[in-house]
Amino acid sequence: MSDFKHLSGIGAGVIELIENGSPAYRAVYCAKYEDTVFVLHAFTKTTNGVDRAAMKTVDEPFKAGKKAKEEVRDN
Repeated sequence: MSDFKHLSGIGAGVIELIENGSPAYRAVYCAKYEDTVFVLHAFTKTTNGVDRAAMKTVDEPFKAGKKAKEEVRDN
């Protein structure tokens, strides 16, 4: 069974799915907007700590999606 944790540092609604093993398919990052789930990034975990490059890869599309949603709402 996979574990998960909330990534409040990225934004509300973003979670990390954790699959330990060998190889360690460590995470899939998801963000839920209304009734749709968006996969922001999926990768094989290669470090023991926080993968800063992966966090940046997650953060950029999350912010772009959030901005697009706000623009649609404002129009």
